[in-house]
Amino acid sequence: MDQSKDELLERNKNQMYDGKTRTGEDISPSYLEDPYFKSPEAAQRYSDWKDDITPNSNRKPGVPNLYINGAFYRSLRIEVSGEVIITDSSFPEAADIERKFTTKIFGLGGRYKADFLSDFLKPVFREHIMAATGLNFPL
Repeated sequence: MDQSKDELLERNKNQMYDGKTRTGEDISPSYLEDPYFKSPEAAQRYSDWKDDITPNSNRKPGVPNLYINGAFYRSLRIEVSGEVIITDSSFPEAADIERKFTTKIFGLGGRYKADFLSDFLKPVFREHIMAATGLNFPL
C-alpha cells in the first residue's frame, strides 16, 4: 500500500470531486439542504456557481465536492502504517469540513475502490507472487 499511497490519495480526491463518500453516497448536505444558507435562493445561487466553476458530469447538481480553489485538496495527505491507512489534512478548516460532511469523505468505496484494486494492487500482488514462486499468470 505504501508504494501506491500517492495514487490512492489521487483516487480519493477524484471520488470527492465526483461528490461521493467512501460508502458511495453523495456528499451531504447538498447545497440546497445546507442550513448555512439564509434562503433557498441563496443556496441555489451558490449551487449554480459551484456547478459552473467545477463542472462534472459524474456529480449531481447541488452536491458538494469540497473544492473551490484547491486548497483543501492540496492539503490532503495519506500515511500507511501497517494495515492502517490514514488520510488527513493540514487545511485550517479541515476539522469543520469533516464535522459537517463526516470523515466518510476519506477512503475509497464503490467503483473507485474496485478500480484502484484492479489498476494498482492486483499487479503488485501478481509481481510479488511471481517473484516468490516463479509462476507466471495473466492479469
